[in-house]
Amino acid sequence: ASLDRSPAADLIVAMQGSSAWDANAGMNVRLYRAAFGRDPDTSGLGFWVRQRWAGRGPVAIANHFASSSEFLRTYGALDDPAYVDRVYQNVFGRPADPSGRDYWIRKLAAGTGRGQVLYELSNSSEYRRKTDVRVRIITLRFGLLRVVPSPAEIEQLASEIRESWPPAERARRCGWAICSPSPGLLPVAKLRSVNGTEFPGADPAKRYLSITATIRKNISGMTLVAQAAASPELLDSPGSSDSIISIQLNDLGDFEVREWINRVPVEDASAGFMRLKLVEE
Repeated sequence: ASLDRSPAADLIVAMQGSSAWDANAGMNVRLYRAAFGRDPDTSGLGFWVRQRWAGRGPVAIANHFASSSEFLRTYGALDDPAYVDRVYQNVFGRPADPSGRDYWIRKLAAGTGRGQVLYELSNSSEYRRKTDVRVRIITLRFGLLRVVPSPAEIEQLASEIRESWPPAERARRCGWAICSPSPGLLPVAKLRSVNGTEFPGADPAKRYLSITATIRKNISGMTLVAQAAASPELLDSPGSSDSIISIQLNDLGDFEVREWINRVPVEDASAGFMRLKLVEE
């Protein structure tokens, strides 16, 4: 509780390494983003930090978020499957995997509160890695000054932090790849048709696997490689990149939106595998 009552500059290191502070302010920031898709405002974060110090548990706080008027205004009245889908989308930026979706729907049907789902997913190792930099920026500023930084300040500080990382650390921290302008933005894999002009021999009657991603144009010390194979085990085989072409879809200055297409057609998405892999030079 001393971190709540007497923040000062000399507490920076202690706060960054404090599991208690992360389990309070950090947990609340993650819940805000998981429930509402936004960072907390200063007054809201202050209220819930005080509630947590006073003994209110994380699941109880999550239950409040999941049943709040803001949640209802934002998403409407959701049944259990739709609720699980929404939380997965907010937390991971993707649809729920079938087994995970079924698991949480069964838990809700058996009486588990919605706050438990929200807390468990927002506290997952994947989401903690994904939001680590943003959460640290918000909780440190709030702990010292009792102010949540603006979105512009957060993005500026996050960019400076990411730029300070060596290439291998940048790749590890960003999860999938190369620290796009929107941290946590994942590549999109799809089974697509072609119009016949994308590459020589493109057949409009067939479909092809592709990956689209927002990436940094120049990655010092790292090379981004697209691979395709008939099974995951063969992705690192010699020649796994030979059938892939790369197309720039949009120029964003230091970043670009690029698509990689495997020129070998497939019948359905289960007939082939693609991935982007960072290789240290």
